[in-house]
Amino acid sequence: PKSAEQTILHTRQQGTRHATFPLSRMYPTGHDHNRFSKLRGHWYADVFFSKVLSCHHEKNCLIIYNGDFVYVRPLITVQGEVAVGGRDFVSMCGMPEILTTDGANYFIGPKSDWRKFFNKYGNGLIQNFSAPYKQRGNLAEQGVLQVKKRMERTMRTKGVHERLWPYCIKYESDINNRTWNPKTGRTPWESMFGNTPDISEYL
Repeated sequence: PKSAEQTILHTRQQGTRHATFPLSRMYPTGHDHNRFSKLRGHWYADVFFSKVLSCHHEKNCLIIYNGDFVYVRPLITVQGEVAVGGRDFVSMCGMPEILTTDGANYFIGPKSDWRKFFNKYGNGLIQNFSAPYKQRGNLAEQGVLQVKKRMERTMRTKGVHERLWPYCIKYESDINNRTWNPKTGRTPWESMFGNTPDISEYL
């Protein structure tokens, strides 16, 4: 009975007319550490810097990778936008159990919005940092090389203007996430979200 009572108290039901602080039951507060779903496994984040300024003024790109699924977000400014990319990833995919970055100031600096966000909402998140000049400890480096190589090949073979690279890198990440992986026996998308992706637009 107590369990049922507490369940009713801490959830919303259709037709609820009165409750103590009903709005707090509808919307998560800033102190709600469980607002994001948990994402299993070890994830790695890194930023690569493009030599070409895009048509929308992006010159950097955040990549979050676990050896299978890859998330990319082109950035205009690293310091101001890398945390936004992290929040978008967590909202879409979940809060990682383990997250490794390099020692860049925009990741671990005292004024880093990235660090503030993951410290506030990590809820048990283990944050690791790769040693300087030893990027092999950051698997996102492999993701960067893999996606950049595919992006450059596609742009070269299709004659895509170099300033359109953000569109191409998003396309290549989508292709990667929808391509069957022999190591897992499924697509990265299915491993992440549990459903098979619709690839009609790519056929």
